Amino acid sequence: MKIGDNICELKNIATKEGEERKGYAKRLIKYLYYTCGKKYGTMKVGTTQNNIPFYVKCGFTDYWSTVENYFINNYKEEIWDGALQCKNMYYYAMTLPTEFRILEVTTSNREAANDILKNEWGSTNIISRGEIIDGTKLSGFIASNNKGEIIGLITYFIYPNNVCEIYSLNNYEKNIGIGTKLIEEVKKVAIKNKCKLIKLITTNDNVEALKFYQKRGFKIFNIYINSIEISRKLKPEIPLYADNGIKITDEIELRMEILND
Repeated sequence: MKIGDNICELKNIATKEGEERKGYAKRLIKYLYYTCGKKYGTMKVGTTQNNIPFYVKCGFTDYWSTVENYFINNYKEEIWDGALQCKNMYYYAMTLPTEFRILEVTTSNREAANDILKNEWGSTNIISRGEIIDGTKLSGFIASNNKGEIIGLITYFIYPNNVCEIYSLNNYEKNIGIGTKLIEEVKKVAIKNKCKLIKLITTNDNVEALKFYQKRGFKIFNIYINSIEISRKLKPEIPLYADNGIKITDEIELRMEILND
């Protein structure tokens, strides 16, 4: 809620019992970074002593103030957090990352881009249609927030036959337009290079990606049944099942035609 001209306060965040320590609270706070950043420059949070380390890890690194005996004066019953009786309220704050910018992958940030590929795909090698693609040789763009944190990456290659292929897209902050902006940047490059189309490969388990790409103008061109069996021979670390429980078996090609003047 708003508590000042440029300040908002996170009043409460809770995780369902049994779902703790799965990263849900951190994801919710990350979402607030940008939604609240559109209106405010600072976010403040009040917490108990036990929860200070959690909020500091989430970015609330600036100590604000302490209200002594807050819980004693404002609640009829004693408030306990585990074995600790809550007495004081401790306030911390963070500067909100209000925007992001798109940067071309260059020698200065190539290592960071390679690290993302390693973390997301197990190595810098990307398997597509039975071929090993060296991700360190691909062109790309990164999205960076005003704290200097990389929050998105797209890699692509322009082929001599006027085809642009996207090989990876990673977005760490959902619903603020990062993925869309990264695709738009690749599309600009494709148009500049007089490409006839942009294509990409995803897998049958990636339901969210299929929705995302189709909403942005891509159409399903082909489905390669059981092609992942070949890819898995080249890259054994490809899992049998995705996190959503769907067995990873097929590659799906999507294409977007480009109309050049």
